[in-house]
Amino acid sequence: MKGIAPKLFAPIFLLVTLFAAVGCTEKGEISVQVYDVTDGVWLENKAYTHPFEVTDASKPLTINLVVRANKDYGYTNIYIKGTLTDTSGKEIKTDLKEIILNEIATGKPLGSGFGDINEVAASFAKGWQVPAAGKYNLVLKQYMREKRLSGLESVGVQILQP
Repeated sequence: MKGIAPKLFAPIFLLVTLFAAVGCTEKGEISVQVYDVTDGVWLENKAYTHPFEVTDASKPLTINLVVRANKDYGYTNIYIKGTLTDTSGKEIKTDLKEIILNEIATGKPLGSGFGDINEVAASFAKGWQVPAAGKYNLVLKQYMREKRLSGLESVGVQILQP
């Protein structure tokens, strides 16, 4: 691809992905959002806060993540810490998950994608309970022990109550 086409490809791909994520909601989905990683660098102290509302506290939460990385990402995995808080900031639950982005032996990207960008969807949490109906936040931080984690494009969050 030459000229303007490469510059338009990434924004169009992101719009199609967002439309598919929002337009094709899964049964029980209560929230979905994609957060762009500024300049492809997830800083160690940068948290992505995902607000959402629960109307039925008797049903557990399922949380899925989608990580989009480019060819500059230097690891086969990423560790992400997720903390569920209420609106006052009180911690309800926290967990640390490893998401494998590339085959360990070959370095070949897992998931799907086009060109230099690949995305991997992964289950983050199942069975998380909230104490009552109301508003909550899911706070996501990278836990790779890197002050500047390069090569990441975005992280998406999907919250379900089956």
